[in-house]
Order: sequence, then C-alpha cells, then structure tokens
Amino acid sequence: MSGRRIVVIGAGVAGLAAAAAIRRDAPQTELLVLEASGRVGGLVDTERTADGFVIDHGADALLTANPWGIAVARAPGFADVVIDGGPAPRRSYVSTPGGLVPLPPVFAGASAATAVALATTPLLSLRGKVRVALEPFVPARRDPADESVRSFVARRFGGELADKVIEPLVGGIHGHDTARLSALGCLPRLRALEEAHGSVTLAMRRLLRERRRHGRSALPPAVTFRRGMASLPEALHRTIGDHIRFAMPARRIVRSHDGFAIETAHGTLDCDGVIVATPAWQTPALVENLSPDLVSVLGDLRHKALACVTLAFERGHVPRPLDATGWVRGAGDTRTTLACTWSSAKWWERAPHGYVLLRCILPPDGEPQDMVAA
Repeated sequence: MSGRRIVVIGAGVAGLAAAAAIRRDAPQTELLVLEASGRVGGLVDTERTADGFVIDHGADALLTANPWGIAVARAPGFADVVIDGGPAPRRSYVSTPGGLVPLPPVFAGASAATAVALATTPLLSLRGKVRVALEPFVPARRDPADESVRSFVARRFGGELADKVIEPLVGGIHGHDTARLSALGCLPRLRALEEAHGSVTLAMRRLLRERRRHGRSALPPAVTFRRGMASLPEALHRTIGDHIRFAMPARRIVRSHDGFAIETAHGTLDCDGVIVATPAWQTPALVENLSPDLVSVLGDLRHKALACVTLAFERGHVPRPLDATGWVRGAGDTRTTLACTWSSAKWWERAPHGYVLLRCILPPDGEPQDMVAA
C-alpha cells in the first residue's frame, strides 16, 4: 500500500480504529480521516466537570464479550486507566409494579450462586425455573444462520426467562426489543458455546472448572475508563496524530478512473481506497452511486433513538442504598424510564465525595422511535 492514499470517513471509534490500524500496518500510506464535527468519538462522548463529575453521554462501558474492544482496552497505554468495577456489588435490579427485584446473574456463569438465584427469584414461576434447568437436554441448533436474542434464549432456556429476565437485561443494555436484536451480535459467546458443546449450561460449567483449575478469574462483563469512555477515542486520536480533518463532512463517493473521488463541503478528494465508518442511517447518501445493494441492506436496519439524562444529587438527598449498578424496566412495568444506572455506584471516580450520579435512559418524548436510513 506504499504511496497510496486511503481516506476514512468518520472519526468515531470504528473510523479511528481503522485509521490506527493503517498507521500501524501500512505506515507509508497517506492517510486522511474526514470528520463532520469538531471532535473525535462520534456517539462516544464524556463530559468532565470542574467540580469532579465524569459524565458519559453515550456508552458508559465496554462489553468484554466483544474480543476486539477488550483487545484495545488491554493495549499499551490503557492498562493503567481501565476500571472494572465500583463501590457497589456487581448486580442489578429489574423494576416491577411491586418495586425493585434483583435480577439473577444469568451471565455470571453456571455456578452454585447462579443456580440458587434462579431457583429463588420471584421473577420466574416454578414452571419457568424447571424449563431453565432442562437446558442441557435441549438439542443444539446446527444452523449457523443468525437468529434474534429472544429466539435463542427461548429456544435454549424457555420463553419465561427470555421475557422476564433477558428482555429487560439485554433489551435494556441495547435499548431495543430482543426479538429484533441479533443473537450473533449481542450474545456471540453463548451462541459459540452452543455450537461447540451442545449445551450452554454444561459448557459454562466446564469453563468455570477450567478457570478454577488454572487459577484464572473470569473477565467482568464490562469495563470502562477512569476518565470516561471518551478516553478510548482520545487515545486512538493520539496514535493517528494530525491526519484528521474536522468540520469536513463527506457528501458522496463516486468511482474515478483510478480509484475514488469523495465530494465534500470543501471540494473533491481523490484517493485509492475509502473506508466508510459512518452510522448506517447516514451511509446510503454516501454510497448510493457505488452499490444499490448496500443501500438496500442499510435501509432495512433500525436504530433506536433514546434520551440519556444524567442527574447529580447530594448523597443525603438519596435515601435508598445504592447497593447495585442500577435497574432496568421489567415486563408489566409502565414507567417511562427504560433504565437507570447508578453511575457513581457502578464505577469509581464518577462523582466527588458526598454526591451521587444517576444516569436515566428514556425514549424521546416518552415513546420508542426508530431511526432509519435516509
């Protein structure tokens, strides 16, 4: 790739990671990153206030089930800033009409503690609990094609666990109905366990025994960064240097006689290759002259629009013990708030001493909305 020019469109995490890989693996390539806004990170944004609050306006954690993300977090320069917990226990609640109920730690592994939590939870009926216990006897699905999160969980563990535990938990994390979320995208580890071992439960038991035998501890489900999630794009930006042009929105990509031409608000750029790292609802306008098939596929994707409201209180004004990472809305609960993360309990160093930080997720105008490609 020596002597060639590659343009990356979008300085979110995906675009920055692609640009950093080019800088690492093809240092002789001329690299240019186009960003419409005035900062890096895209939907990942952190506000750090003068009085000591660290407020993530987008994602507040990196899921360790994503092997690529955790590999970046373990790279040089990150090890001293990654945090995997906070002052509260690693558990969460589900809201019900009768109040908050602890969620069973279904992703913590097939341990005795998990079994007891599932056996005693009021969220499941006796029938539902028996169905969960029968998972090892359910034949494995050999079709490699994707399915929804709800389909996968209901098939392996029963519809009751899918609706009353996984729906608020996974649906709350991703802000969408689990019947419309990809199992390969959201639960890749569990799908891989079924494919390799036939039973998710038995596979998790084997993995737990293996870790104990070798003295290894399991990765926490999520990690974050001491100064907020924006630390990730900021670190990637440092590796890229001055190859980013801000306030440079791309409008359209067309083929040229020896590569591509990118039409921008400030003229046309020629390049040998282009990486499009923009949200799916913005991409069709860029590639409509390159691939009608891609435009059609992107037009079928849905992105949930959500509102994130962060509140800070003096600790004495919050009478409830913050003894978990927060809560998600359960089946049958009619409140508007979809989830509330007790940020200062979930992560260290999110609020100054004597204060708490709460992060609430709501649908815009109180109603779910989909963002579609346009």
